[in-house]
Amino acid sequence: MKKLILATFAVTCAINVLAQGTVILSNRSNGQITHIWGPGLPGCLALMGIGSNDSPSGTTPFGSASGMSLIGADGSGGRYGYATTFAQLIGANGANQPESALVPVGQTTTFRSGAALGNLASTTDTLTGNPGIPANSPAATFEIVAWDNSSGMYPTWTEARPAWQNGNVSAGHSAPFTVTNIGGVLNFPPFLNNNQPITSFNLLECIPDFTWFWLQPTNQTVGAGQGATFRTGAAGNPPFTYQWRINGAAIVGATISAYTMTNAQLGNIGNYSVVVADYYHLGPTTSSNAFLNISNCAPVISSQPQSQAAVVGANSVFSVTAAGTAPLSYQWQWNGTNINAATTSTLTLTNVQVAGAGSYVVVITNVVGSVTSSVASLAVLPTGAIVSVGLSAGTGVSITCFSQAGSNYVLEYKNALDGLAWTPLLPAVTATGGVLVMRDTNAPVASRYYLVHRE
Repeated sequence: MKKLILATFAVTCAINVLAQGTVILSNRSNGQITHIWGPGLPGCLALMGIGSNDSPSGTTPFGSASGMSLIGADGSGGRYGYATTFAQLIGANGANQPESALVPVGQTTTFRSGAALGNLASTTDTLTGNPGIPANSPAATFEIVAWDNSSGMYPTWTEARPAWQNGNVSAGHSAPFTVTNIGGVLNFPPFLNNNQPITSFNLLECIPDFTWFWLQPTNQTVGAGQGATFRTGAAGNPPFTYQWRINGAAIVGATISAYTMTNAQLGNIGNYSVVVADYYHLGPTTSSNAFLNISNCAPVISSQPQSQAAVVGANSVFSVTAAGTAPLSYQWQWNGTNINAATTSTLTLTNVQVAGAGSYVVVITNVVGSVTSSVASLAVLPTGAIVSVGLSAGTGVSITCFSQAGSNYVLEYKNALDGLAWTPLLPAVTATGGVLVMRDTNAPVASRYYLVHRE
């Protein structure tokens, strides 16, 4: 693939009183040089960024490693010569304008690569267009576009863009950038991108129909309170939009190619990925997951054991959920005394008896520290103990009690305590353990007394 440096332009210009604003074209800012590269990558791929042959080196796979050479470095004519590779500024008034709002606002020019070929004359771009960008505007959004005009058929971007979209010419564009204090009667013409490097990019012989990752985010382990950064690199048809996610959920404000957290904690542990869409919103494409682990963290409980009640002979289960530097060890306690062999995140008590009622906690320990759970109480009730009685809107009564698995229970009643016998409400109910609900659906009377009978 070939490559073109946006030619260096003079950095001084007299102040002019213009109806339209002005800016200074320059591809050299703060020691960095912006390049444009020619077609050559397989699959019609676009790359964007300060490249490996730029000064200083960047992070995108441009340069000799990809076998590319600079556009405009090999004569004044022919395909991608410095006299036949055209470029123009497109833009819109206001900061951070959408891609769809950008229209041609600068004059068409040509580009040369390298100081050996000389620099173009002082070039101050007058920002025309419809609508134009006025003088002294507080901010405007721009892109640099470039295309092959060796045929002489595309003198401006207005003609070149549809030809590119139809596959008749190679072209490309930078990422959008905002420039403040546009030149006019009050301001000197500012350098593009506020004297920061414009992203290098390459021309394409077609519009890419997919996005791919040349840099995937990678797994990381950091200490609690330290920072962590995930990075990605995408190719396709830039500029790209980004949305980082944790465990599949979007992270608010994480919308650039790198995601950084400055104070990583246990809640940040998880799988991170990024969804990327390109200039034409083809895709989107999702990166692979990168796992963030936090080291040197004391245990933290996210789900406490809960108090409960059980009937005599039933089973009772307490559980806890915790996170921290592995491995985590557990020790359950009853009324302050360690329970033998109770060393996992779940405590199962079988055939509970009244004597087992009391307070249960778990102590969780790792190499960093320990934490003790909140107290969970166990109440042990005799079989058949009634725990609630409910009256349903004039249609019936419900009796809730604890039961023993495998036993049959019958709800019995009489309308007066001095009655001779209890009347059963059949059929009997076979319990599965735990809470049992029994109902009297007969029409209510002035008073009625109930008895739960285990057969």
